[in-house]
Amino acid sequence: MRNGFTISELLGTIAVLAIIMTIAIPSVIGIQSRIQTDMYCKKIEGIESAASLYAQGIMNELKDETEAKKITVLELVELKFLDKERAETPFIIDPRNKKSLDDNIIEIYLNGRLVSANYMDKDPICN
Repeated sequence: MRNGFTISELLGTIAVLAIIMTIAIPSVIGIQSRIQTDMYCKKIEGIESAASLYAQGIMNELKDETEAKKITVLELVELKFLDKERAETPFIIDPRNKKSLDDNIIEIYLNGRLVSANYMDKDPICN
């Protein structure tokens, strides 16, 4: 009777596991990157929506279609148009690189009878 595994059986199992890991790890990293990019794009959409809501209240200040009003993400948080993600600054963070979005600028302008909000530092991948 044999007790345990032979060295060749153990090496074969380790080799199979190593092959599986070399295939799986890049896939998981790619999925994580896509999820973070999707989170970023959704966050930018939310910021633009909050800025549009803010703009509805200041439509009379937007007299000229060529003149844009600028507001920062932090100002939208302070005016309670955006919820804080964290208790301390920075309040809004880019999920891809963990950098602050608080100082980024949104341009608000009149488009006919509607207001539009455009996040200035938007990554082209979100278009």
